[in-house]
Amino acid sequence: MQQAVDEGMLHEDDVLYLSEVTLLIWKGMMTDILNHRRAYSQAEAMQKVLQIIHKSVMMVIPKEKQKDVSVSFNVGW
Repeated sequence: MQQAVDEGMLHEDDVLYLSEVTLLIWKGMMTDILNHRRAYSQAEAMQKVLQIIHKSVMMVIPKEKQKDVSVSFNVGW
């Protein structure tokens, strides 16, 4: 994340926020899967987690830098 801060893609004060949000999203999905609250396959769960994390990250990237972000999720096994 330091490289993203250095390049102006993230503000330093957003790094801790993103770290915490990412961990909470991941733990939440794992808990839901383990407790059978969601009927996702492994690939579906990973895809969903990555999409939510991506959306969370994009919310803190400055608008003028968002066009520089390209993402591709290849979660197939």
